[in-house]
Amino acid sequence: SNTLRLLTGLGMGMGMGVLLYPIYHLVLLKHIEDRRALEEGWAVAPLLLVAALLAAVILLWQSAPFLLWAVVAAAAAGGVLALANGLLIALLLRHEGRAESWRGVVPYLALGLAAALVETGSLALIRQMVLGPTI
Repeated sequence: SNTLRLLTGLGMGMGMGVLLYPIYHLVLLKHIEDRRALEEGWAVAPLLLVAALLAAVILLWQSAPFLLWAVVAAAAAGGVLALANGLLIALLLRHEGRAESWRGVVPYLALGLAAALVETGSLALIRQMVLGPTI
């Protein structure tokens, strides 16, 4: 059902965020703290609360404009792709551990966003070439 797909998708997004956060620290930042991303079990509660609130808004706001959900979904997917591509770019350039602060991470995020836009644009172009122009 769509509700189950929504809940599993929110859970997957939360899991990816929890995994990407410490990986970003390890790969990009020069000085890292040796601690867990979620130090205590209760730290999961705010994440679950935000996911539950988002699920409630999505399920209960039936008259929400389609464009709103399209923009939110595109922003979420683009954000995850930008983060993942930024990490890959830093690793390929062998620039691990060079950022002193979050300002040093911004160029990798920008390159990751550019790569994400190229990826999604390429996929759209391939889709159009295979299926022909669609609305």
